[in-house]
Amino acid sequence: MSGSCYREGHYGALMKASARLSEAREFIALYDENATVAENALAAQAGRWYGNASPAVCRELTRFFHDRFVPVPGHLASLRRFMKLGEEAPLPVLNHFYMLLRDPYYRWAASDWLPARMEAGLVDIPRNGFEDEAKKVFSDVLGPTTMTRYCRNMLTALRDNGYLSGKASKSIASPAVPAAALGFMLYTLKELGDGFNEFDESPLFRALLKPRELMVPLFQEGERRRWWEFTGDRTKLRGSFTLTCLNDFLTEVGV
Repeated sequence: MSGSCYREGHYGALMKASARLSEAREFIALYDENATVAENALAAQAGRWYGNASPAVCRELTRFFHDRFVPVPGHLASLRRFMKLGEEAPLPVLNHFYMLLRDPYYRWAASDWLPARMEAGLVDIPRNGFEDEAKKVFSDVLGPTTMTRYCRNMLTALRDNGYLSGKASKSIASPAVPAAALGFMLYTLKELGDGFNEFDESPLFRALLKPRELMVPLFQEGERRRWWEFTGDRTKLRGSFTLTCLNDFLTEVGV
């Protein structure tokens, strides 16, 4: 089972950043990898990447987004390149993926709590019940006030990323995942050390909230497009990569 790619331990970015899709899009488009995070924060303030955000917020968001979208040096250029595909590279799904990688609190909500609720035949999200379950897992690292804020931000991030619907009353959703987006995520995991066969039952697999029978056509499309060999079925998703690296995948999809 996958796990080495996913950060463990306390991580406080969710308190300040949550999903922040519009700001994330600006960061991805404008961040200069030849400059430092601090220099980019100054550019963010001057260029109003985050609207009227204060200097302190510009510093925080730039640091948090760098941590989220740059799991290894140079990766942001690959993400920026992939997003040229437009509808095949939906930012909410990609943001969901990076938050799974980097934020253990978000990952628990997206890949443990939501799937368990779906398996129980429940799609509504009771806010108090969600917080009660989070306390069982994180009470040793989060105090009561921080717990409430984190839970609120987790639910907001899941909604903004498309995995919950509704505002006052939320329910579980499962947005479409284009085959190219799945390929980008799998080849990113490959760059981080995961093999093809570690996807099944991984945090990413569970957090996409789709049964295997709905994933199979995506893997079959990827095989037709020569991204991998798929030898799995509706009971087990397995196969092997046919391309060497993420850069080769991006070339194959035409960006």
